[in-house]
Amino acid sequence: MVESKDRTRIVFHKGTHTIGGTLIEIKYKKSRIFFDLGALFNREIVIKDLDDLIENNLCAYVDGLYDKNASSKDMVKDDYYYENEALFFSHIHLDHTSLINYTNPKIKVYCSKDSKKALEALSINNKFVYPFSKNQKLEGYIRNIEGVDYGDIVKIGDIEVQFIRVDHDGFGACGFIIKTFDKKISYTGDIRLHGFRRKDSENFIKHAQNSDYLITEGVSFSFNRLGEDEAEIGEAELIENIVKVIKKNKNRPILFNYYQGNFERIKKLIENLRGIRKLVFSEYNAYTIKKVLGLNLYYIKDRDYDYKLDKDLEINLDDIVKNKSSYLLQIRKDDVDLGEFFEGGIYIHTDAEPLGDYDPEYMPFMKKLEKFNIKVLIMKTSGHAPTEDINYIIEKINPKKLFTIHSKNPEWVYNDSRSRFKDRGYAPYDGEEIIL
Repeated sequence: MVESKDRTRIVFHKGTHTIGGTLIEIKYKKSRIFFDLGALFNREIVIKDLDDLIENNLCAYVDGLYDKNASSKDMVKDDYYYENEALFFSHIHLDHTSLINYTNPKIKVYCSKDSKKALEALSINNKFVYPFSKNQKLEGYIRNIEGVDYGDIVKIGDIEVQFIRVDHDGFGACGFIIKTFDKKISYTGDIRLHGFRRKDSENFIKHAQNSDYLITEGVSFSFNRLGEDEAEIGEAELIENIVKVIKKNKNRPILFNYYQGNFERIKKLIENLRGIRKLVFSEYNAYTIKKVLGLNLYYIKDRDYDYKLDKDLEINLDDIVKNKSSYLLQIRKDDVDLGEFFEGGIYIHTDAEPLGDYDPEYMPFMKKLEKFNIKVLIMKTSGHAPTEDINYIIEKINPKKLFTIHSKNPEWVYNDSRSRFKDRGYAPYDGEEIIL
């Protein structure tokens, strides 16, 4: 009889029936890998450290995964088994990356080179992922990450992981093709087809074909059965629509905000607004764009940190107020009181924080804009494939077995009269281990 440790095993630690908090482990002999590592989010709970996250079931305890100095608990048991370990991030979103600084420093961390660049920039001044615990012996704002080229393969003992770029609204997003001695497992990460990189997602589909197992996200099935949701507009069309609004309202003050990890969208917006309006960012956002895209942009000085940007690019608020129709000014949720200087204007909200009415900060933010008689335009497109596209991706890959996760209703992905995967689909639960 073959011992279970000599067979490939998958443990779905977290994020199976939720949108976020994904943590999956694949084990084979004395090697194991993890992907991804974000915490669930609950605004009602004050998080001070890793202990708070574990005690409130916002992340999973896994033996040996975390830095022993990040917690008061015993992070490694005496019978620790694994000789080869690594952690892989599919993309930069916090529900997949927020716990990176709490990880065991002996475990190497890998993501795409673009994701590495973005994570390091976004995390300056502890602005993004959870900061190091005061007891950890690490410097800077984020732990060391190994950047990987698209298409490259990383070998961790008896397991290999290939990085394949996919279309998503997180910069540098990848799916993974994972191989052990006798199994091929594909993981979509977060994926879509309607952004700037559909060809990349199609390339992932091609690489994932003939998989023994496919692990797919199912975010769109959290709210809709197959075919019940509407098709998403493309990123290119979204940019066109935003530019049209700005051109049409050339004499009105216009404010905006965007999701800070969507560097490709903001790059396209910058390119399409040249000669139309002068974009002005928060100093933090101007810093992250410079680090990731190499662009030097106009900014308003932040009060909490000096990002050491070019002083010649700093714009005074008074100058913007005097020439409102010449600028497109970013305002973040903490800057909403600046709206009083732009009464009667327009605010474009393009997948920015606060993200929606489920966020307690969303309605107060919108009501303040309303108080200033500012018209709000919600202009967005999802980072996730709608239900028909998820079904298309699964059909094209045609795995022998399908695991659906990262959804409030993962069973809906395959449990439909149109699905060919009723007998091959399964929605695992948090903590479930499956021997392949």
